[in-house]
This record gives sequence, C-alpha cells and structure tokens, in this order.
Amino acid sequence: MREELLEAEARDQQEAVGQAMEDLKESQAREAALTLQVRELHDSIQRQSEEFSFREEMLRKDIGELERRYQAAEQRHEVFWCFDRFCKGPFAHKFDSLCRNYHLGYQTPRVRCLDRSRPCRNSLPRRRKPGLV
Repeated sequence: MREELLEAEARDQQEAVGQAMEDLKESQAREAALTLQVRELHDSIQRQSEEFSFREEMLRKDIGELERRYQAAEQRHEVFWCFDRFCKGPFAHKFDSLCRNYHLGYQTPRVRCLDRSRPCRNSLPRRRKPGLV
C-alpha cells in the first residue's frame, strides 16, 4: 500500500512537472511572439518617424521656396507699379495718357519703391477730377 501511495505521488509529481514544463514552453513561446511583435512595432515606429522627418524637411524646403517666390513676386509687383515721373516706357506712357485723357484720377497702389534714388510715382499727390472740390 505504501508503494502504491509512493507511485501515486510520483505520478502526480511527474504530471505536475510535465504541466509546469508545458506552461513554461507556452509562456516562452508567448514571450518570443511578444518580443517579435515589439521589435516589429519599434521598427515600424522608427520608419514612420524617419518618413515624417523627411516629409517635414521637404515641407520646410517647400515653405522656404514659396516664401522666396512670394518675395520675388512682390518685388516684381513693386517694380511694375513703381514708375517715376521720368519713365519713358510705352506702357507707362499709355497708362498716363489714358488717365489724363479720361480724367480718371487713378493713383497706383501705395507700395515702397525699390529704387530709393528716384522718387516713386506713388508719392505724388493724387489728381482730382475736374469740377470736384
């Protein structure tokens, strides 16, 4: 009887050890799977971070380019509208004659003149239509 009891305890211990070994293998498999998943997520986050950094840099370059283009366009606009009174260009002549002939009293928009050595046309007093006080 004692031998049967010892055999039963030995079987129980073997079953417990076997169950513990299975649990250990399952937990090691889960650990390996989770470790792999964490590495993949880390790599994915790192790739996204690099992509976002690259995209941010490209957008900063685009913003810089757009600012340069805007400033160039603004300068072209100022040069276009910044006629001085001695301007001999055909467009300026035509524009001035139209304004005088039709008594338009048009004044170009106030912008700063790029050429500071000559007075800007915009700094001249505004012409009034005849007959108006």
